Amino acid sequence: MLTFNGRVFPGTTPMVARRGERVRIRIGNLSATDHHPIHVHGHSVEVVATDGGDVPAAGRWPETTVLVPTGSVRVLEFVADHPGDWAVHCHMTHHTMNQMG
Repeated sequence: MLTFNGRVFPGTTPMVARRGERVRIRIGNLSATDHHPIHVHGHSVEVVATDGGDVPAAGRWPETTVLVPTGSVRVLEFVADHPGDWAVHCHMTHHTMNQMG
């Protein structure tokens, strides 16, 4: 099962941010699956840190999908400047459905 904070959708809790607020999401792939391309709708994100430490500002670039390999951590940041409800999910369709079905 693909979980966020130990919960499976639709039991996940929405992350609420004010317009203009900087949002930080820390994603750890603790699964046996070799990778998860995590996709953030509605915003561009930057990888600001990995399990190897902080990424210098000069080494960052905007992305909408970030690959998180097994046993790795990626820390994403973005400014919540687009109002609305935006999904964050693994971009492998069969993972989105859970039970790999």
